[in-house]
Amino acid sequence: MNKLFALALCVAIAGCIPVSHHSGSDLSKLSELRIEKGTTTEAELLKTFGEPQTTMTNGDGTRTLVWSDSRANGHINLGGAFVPGVKTADQKTQSRSLTVTTQKAVVVDYRVTDHQGDASF
Repeated sequence: MNKLFALALCVAIAGCIPVSHHSGSDLSKLSELRIEKGTTTEAELLKTFGEPQTTMTNGDGTRTLVWSDSRANGHINLGGAFVPGVKTADQKTQSRSLTVTTQKAVVVDYRVTDHQGDASF
């Protein structure tokens, strides 16, 4: 009980709680795998990134695989709920997606998309 009280006291004094969230695949591993058209296989991609979030079979027989990675870091300001003009939260988001087209289980094209954003309220 004393530890819980001490933690609550520290949070009240500090006034903010850090928050972090990750969803999807770990696309930071893109630096570990050099994707090459005509060489890299679906098996290598699956081993590195796991199952894709989306798999599509196209009319020309190719497949499109999509992996997504989303991260958010920030803090919640407890005092902001009670003090006018003080922000209640700040958040930085970063998302990345990898879209790969394969034919006969070999990469024929790929695209990496990055997005970053900030939010305060």
